[in-house]
Amino acid sequence: MTDQGEDAGADARLDPHDAASTNRFVRGWRIAGTLVQIVVVESLVIGIAALPAVAFWNWIGGVLIWEPWILRTMVLSVSLVPSYLLFACALMALTAFFCRLLRWYTPLGEHSIRALSPEVLRWVKYSVAGHVVRTLCGELFRATPVWSWFVRAMGAKVGRGVHINTTAIYDFNLLTLEDRVVVGGRAQVSCHFVEGGLLKISPVVFREGATIGTGSIVSPGVDVGECGQLGALSFATKHTRVPAHTAFGGVPARFLKRFEPGTRLAEEVLYRVPPDPDERDREPDRT
Repeated sequence: MTDQGEDAGADARLDPHDAASTNRFVRGWRIAGTLVQIVVVESLVIGIAALPAVAFWNWIGGVLIWEPWILRTMVLSVSLVPSYLLFACALMALTAFFCRLLRWYTPLGEHSIRALSPEVLRWVKYSVAGHVVRTLCGELFRATPVWSWFVRAMGAKVGRGVHINTTAIYDFNLLTLEDRVVVGGRAQVSCHFVEGGLLKISPVVFREGATIGTGSIVSPGVDVGECGQLGALSFATKHTRVPAHTAFGGVPARFLKRFEPGTRLAEEVLYRVPPDPDERDREPDRT
């Protein structure tokens, strides 16, 4: 009797959209509606962002129609780079604007993928919008203040002097990067993972002065303390806590060394993977 009661209680706690998810028509309708929204919004965003460049090319073609073809060709060729820069900046600004307007974001908590709940579909649309920007112009602006601005515009909390040398950042609205945070090249930061058919989402926090090494992977729920360091090519598993003034590294990331505020760790410390036997699994001094 107890097992049956527990099963009934578990069923009652399921996502209310699970019942509807068994209906193929409902699932198909939700998928179709989401795809239509993505296509319409991205068409508007990309089309409006490209409008200044297209208008300029039309103007050049009309003004120089009687000029020598070589001059017209040279002007159009030279205009490619500034036109692309203009398009890229407009694309980032419009993407952030529409995401805020339509309330596309990554929701906290656990959500059933099978149910295709509004939270899951909102996350899908938000992820697609970010992916379009990463693909079309992210590499051009990474490691520049423009990219930091876009990350902030998409909902992240970004402090002063932040350096983000990667485009592999997901779930912007759940990221906190305090002052003087450095995220190394090709590092990957994500606030979501899928487990047991559930989309599980937790925020990621990099506190003041934290450093994320090149090629590292940061999982959901990770919290890097003040001036904490995650070595290059490390893997911080979900909900890892890196204390302040402490270096972690390896796969999975483990405690390497605690250092005094204001000191700089030698590179051999951060790249020592795995740690020496006498330091492996040692708990950092929290006093």
